[in-house]
This record gives sequence, structure tokens and C-alpha cells, in this order.
Amino acid sequence: MTEIRLKIEVNDIQEIYFRNDKQKYFFGPTTRRQSFYLLFAILIFPFFVIKTIGMEDDLYFIAGGMLFFWVIYDFWRVASPIIKWKKSVYTFLEKVKKTKVAMLSYNDIFFVHVQDSEQTKQNWTVIDRAVIMEDYIWLFSNTNFLLPAKSMTKTEFDNLSITVMNKVKNVEKVLSSEVI
Repeated sequence: MTEIRLKIEVNDIQEIYFRNDKQKYFFGPTTRRQSFYLLFAILIFPFFVIKTIGMEDDLYFIAGGMLFFWVIYDFWRVASPIIKWKKSVYTFLEKVKKTKVAMLSYNDIFFVHVQDSEQTKQNWTVIDRAVIMEDYIWLFSNTNFLLPAKSMTKTEFDNLSITVMNKVKNVEKVLSSEVI
């Protein structure tokens, strides 16, 4: 049985989660379009209000106000999942920060992940899929395991990568230049 003592650093895990600016609310990869619309609406709306407030017909003012609030709602709709995800990541990082001992033991049949007094044993067949990048291995099952490359030696990481490639059915090996 191969045993790896993981040297977990919170900054390494934070770097993995927050790569490619996925944590940005404004002008992030998923909110760029809505951010431009929101910025444009915020800049234009005061002039629109001044122009339409004195008009006899309030229909333009009401329609413009509804359009402005729709732009705000559209931005909130896209940014809200990012806010929730970011909170959950910070909660996870706080838990990792408190971790004193982290180990991974594995053989051809199963692996055991130990985090302080919490021990999880799973067969390789239970793992639904895995992602291997040059800076981490992520195993997905009913419990997900993120194993940063910086938490182990290069040899340990390479051997674990080979084992994961051989034992897990759906393995996605991603080059660092590709985006997940």
C-alpha cells in the first residue's frame, strides 16, 4: 500500500478554485456581458429619468424603469450562483485551515483518505470521474477529493496520476493551458 502524507496549504487550494477569475462578480468569465449591460444602464438611467420625468406620458418612464430593473435582475441571476459558490469555497477553506493531519493511502483496489480523525475508504470503482491537471488531481464520487500537486512530491504525484488513469473509468487529463 502506497502512503502519501499530504502537506495541505490553503493558498494552494485557493489558487486551484479561483483560477481564471471564476470568483469575480463583475466582469468575470460568466458575468462579463451582464456587467457591461449593468454599467451601461447605470450610466444612462439618470439621463433617461431626467428626460422622461417631465413628459406628459408616463409610459416611457415606466417602460424604462422596468428595463432598468430587468438588467439588474439579469445581473443578479448570473452573479448569485457565484456568490453562493464563493461562500461555500471559503467555508471549505476554513475547514482545511484547521486540518492538522492529511494522508492518502492507496493500492490497486481502494484508497483511504485521512483528514484529522475523519477517515474515508473508497474503492476505485466508486469514483465516477477524475480530473488530472499538472497542479492537482480531483476525484469525484459521493465525496469529492481534491489533491493538490504541491501537497506531495513530484514522484508521488506522478505515481498517483498513473494509478488514477488505470483505475478510474472516466479520467479527464487537462493541460494547464485549457480551461475547466
